[in-house]
Amino acid sequence: MIGENSQGTSTNGAHTKHSVPAHFRTQKAEGRNSSIELLRIIAMFMILAHHFIVHNGYDVLKLLLGPERIFFQLIMAGGGKVGVVIFFSISAWFFLDREQTIKSNLKRVWIMERELLFWSLAFVAFYLMFDGPTTA
Repeated sequence: MIGENSQGTSTNGAHTKHSVPAHFRTQKAEGRNSSIELLRIIAMFMILAHHFIVHNGYDVLKLLLGPERIFFQLIMAGGGKVGVVIFFSISAWFFLDREQTIKSNLKRVWIMERELLFWSLAFVAFYLMFDGPTTA
């Protein structure tokens, strides 16, 4: 078939252009590769597991040496640093894949600032309604 070969001939004998590999065509047509997005989600869970073990009040080192402690220390705590590298590498790859302009970057910053302001005010309102200062 003409699309699968690197070079083919049409019925009139003229050579066709080199075709693009199939994995590249599907990735560009869809925008993002779902396998890479799945790896990014797994990296997020690795980061969450690291924070769950390292940054809470439960001291894993007080556990007896056994499968639970080994799982917590090696898999959950150790995977966070690897997850951060994977997550930011994929994010940077997608970010750098697009054309960058001052206008588009300022627009993105403005959108993120609005989102930050919205969620900050929402959390403050939630705190004041449910766990705000109590009057004695």
